[in-house]
Amino acid sequence: MVLPSDEVKNHRDMEFEFPKYLISLLDEYLNKYRRSLLPKGADNGWLFPGRDGQHKNQVSIGDQLCKAVWRLTGIRINPHLYRHIAAYLYLEANPGDYETVYVSQKGLFRLARIRSEEGR
Repeated sequence: MVLPSDEVKNHRDMEFEFPKYLISLLDEYLNKYRRSLLPKGADNGWLFPGRDGQHKNQVSIGDQLCKAVWRLTGIRINPHLYRHIAAYLYLEANPGDYETVYVSQKGLFRLARIRSEEGR
């Protein structure tokens, strides 16, 4: 997946290679579930289509995701924490690769570094 700099918050081009299991999940979503979310057969091209023919807005996605996590796990989490969790999980899998995880909040960077060094 490639995200051009004008479409991301930090204005840096981003490129990711998805693992096969994630590609399978995305294919299933696109082929099985996304169609039911489209307004009356019109494909607006968005991964998460909204009811108005545009994309689902950021607040709606965040709220729905947080409610689903709460319902399935009993854990309350806010949308902002997903970025931190992703950075932490990345560093768990790639210890010391801080260059890839550009984190502007020094506290998170220190936490991720400490946890990674501890082998957690």
